[in-house]
Amino acid sequence: MPTSVHVDVSTSKFSTRKAAHSGDGDVVLNGVMKSENLDDDPGLAKGKVRNRFRDHLTDLPILEAEYAQLGAGPANVIARYFFGKDIIITQTAIEPKFVAHCFIDPDWLGLMIPLRWRGDYVFNGVAANPYDVFVSEGSSGYAATGLDRETLSIAVRRAPLCATMQALRGNSSDPIRFFDQRMALGATNGPRFQKVLLSAIRTGTQIVRGEGQYVLSEAMESNLFDELGYLFLDQLDRGPPRDPGRIDTLRVVSAAKRALDEQRLASVSMSDLCAASGVGKTWLHKCFHEAYGCAPQAYLRAQRLTAARDRLLCPLAPPALIKEVALSLGFVNFGRFAADYRARFGENPSQTLRPQPSCT
Repeated sequence: MPTSVHVDVSTSKFSTRKAAHSGDGDVVLNGVMKSENLDDDPGLAKGKVRNRFRDHLTDLPILEAEYAQLGAGPANVIARYFFGKDIIITQTAIEPKFVAHCFIDPDWLGLMIPLRWRGDYVFNGVAANPYDVFVSEGSSGYAATGLDRETLSIAVRRAPLCATMQALRGNSSDPIRFFDQRMALGATNGPRFQKVLLSAIRTGTQIVRGEGQYVLSEAMESNLFDELGYLFLDQLDRGPPRDPGRIDTLRVVSAAKRALDEQRLASVSMSDLCAASGVGKTWLHKCFHEAYGCAPQAYLRAQRLTAARDRLLCPLAPPALIKEVALSLGFVNFGRFAADYRARFGENPSQTLRPQPSCT
């Protein structure tokens, strides 16, 4: 898949332009929600470990993403990728609390299936229940946040999915419209749908494309199109989602974050964010908590720390001085920056920039 990538190293922001390429099954232990379908899944032992979230997105139909690590812990993404011609499945695990706001290519539709999480997993301001499937139509992007989570995401091309749905219902004239929504499959339909996806993963590992990357067979991809077609047709019969207003939350936080980009993160104030998003401080706080699970100030600081780590790990242009990175992101007290960095990522900035050799 030919890809050209633009990375703004001053922020934790990823941007890419891609050329076309071909209840009964759940347990809660110590606050961890887990699907029993995972018990017979091979897991992520052969997944690719990436130490920057932006690197995880490189081969996916994501045009833009902004993200921040909100909690303490190792900042690694472990993932396996399963590529078909028109469907991409990604199995991902992230341990610390992490938030990402992603914008998918308009030719694609995104689905997110939480498999395991601790506390709350929130997608577009909606807390997940067991066997939920979240859909991102794409225009406003999607925001997901959670702690110690494992998810399956599906990117599917719209055109062949629409063609499949029209063929399944025997009517090719009626237009098909997708919505940002939560599909609550529940304990009746949820386990079966998850098993279909996990079966595709197990089958997909037979054809290796690269480290942590595999190829979906044509037969498996065709089966997945039928499954997704029936899933969306069932939702169409139920009518549009009743609570589309949550997308306004994403628009508010998106407007606030555009102000961050324009002011390079260093001189922004709450008044600036309120003016940019067109809301007062109370509503701005509500939107950030709903979408990201934290206050605007906490998000800004987490994004700056994450951006600093991305810059220190940049393989193409590693910085010469850590202090320059800190100052460029608005950290004027270098001692405070180093302490906050160590508390967030479990290592000093100097260790990130020049990893110490492991002892043998």
